[in-house]
Amino acid sequence: IIVNGWNEIESSEIVGMLNSAKKVACVLSLHPKYKGMELQVLSDYAWGHYIGVRHLLELGHRNVLVIPSTRILYPRMVAMLKGCRKAFKEFGVDWDLEDRFISSGNEAEDIGKMAGLFTRKERPTAVFASMDFLAVRACRAAAKAGLKIPEDLSVVGYFNTPWAEQVDPPMTSVSVKETEIGECVVRELLASSWTGRRKK
Repeated sequence: IIVNGWNEIESSEIVGMLNSAKKVACVLSLHPKYKGMELQVLSDYAWGHYIGVRHLLELGHRNVLVIPSTRILYPRMVAMLKGCRKAFKEFGVDWDLEDRFISSGNEAEDIGKMAGLFTRKERPTAVFASMDFLAVRACRAAAKAGLKIPEDLSVVGYFNTPWAEQVDPPMTSVSVKETEIGECVVRELLASSWTGRRKK
């Protein structure tokens, strides 16, 4: 059994059935109620967010807005922040969490907050979002504030999903190599024995 999107699984009955299965693989997400001996192939959030923010800093940006996802579990949020902070520290950039960190989970509210930031005199010149659909929100907020992408604002997403193709021009996005992850999971499930965690 290969499961992706644990956050959508709320049924205790389903979780119980998975706990009784012999081979279950969790791909790119976890569920706090699942206690089985599972194979976990996860995205390295710390590294992914580090290289995403570093890319923008290498382009010369210093006022970078980070948009996390409210859909990820707390340990992932910690890893994500660790990666961001590492990149900012390497480039000697101070990072104010309150001023450069937006995520309410409400699209209209987020777009309004971002549009407000984008009209400031010392506005962000770049955005890194932990999900591509959040990066699209940033693009919408930029348009609301009268900014053009990429001339006025650079935007980088995460996961390299079809959302990255929904804007013009298509946005840069950090890939988690889903094809390789799928191949890894199938190989491991077909093996006679397996335990532990793998990262891509």
